[in-house]
Amino acid sequence: MGVAPAADSAAAPASWSVIEPGKMIYDSRGNRMQCHSPGVIKVGDTYYLHGEDLGRYCMNAPYSFSNISCWSTKDFSNWTFERNVITHAQMVAWGREDWVIARPHVIFNAKNREYVMIAKFLKDNASDCRLGCFTSRTPAGSFEFKHFMPCPDPADAGKYVGGDGTVFQDKAGKVYFAAISIFNDFHVWIYQLDADYYQLVPGTKVDTDLEI
Repeated sequence: MGVAPAADSAAAPASWSVIEPGKMIYDSRGNRMQCHSPGVIKVGDTYYLHGEDLGRYCMNAPYSFSNISCWSTKDFSNWTFERNVITHAQMVAWGREDWVIARPHVIFNAKNREYVMIAKFLKDNASDCRLGCFTSRTPAGSFEFKHFMPCPDPADAGKYVGGDGTVFQDKAGKVYFAAISIFNDFHVWIYQLDADYYQLVPGTKVDTDLEI
């Protein structure tokens, strides 16, 4: 998906009928979409995309977080901007102004009737990297920070040792978090999530032979 660091001054088309790889995608506001490292969830006949808005990000300065933004679509061609579901103001309120949220992935928890976002929480050019849990009652609602999710494997000493990750649900309904282990030759490891999707379940870690 095409992304850009700033809004585009060029006129956006009224609608799209073809998805063109490498082309910028405009949303319902006429802006190019800031949706870096997105995750997508389907609710009914609508897809919701959550991605990183890197408008405040600068490679030559300390990390600076803008928003996690949400768009919706039914056809992957026409996108409606919903809202910023996590904002810089929220980060300030949480005492995490100098942290960045990355790789957001949202999944619906039927038990609690809520949407759970699991994302990387990192600071100081990834010198401190953790796994964050956020919740909302709707896929495009404001997500609130719940807690950090420690890795229960004793070898990890409670720290999140993963790189980029994702959330998936198997046919039996169990939900897992998979990520790259940055301290183990970049193998892919997998944890099962608990019934609330709030924690990684101890004893369920699988360190695969897959290498990235």
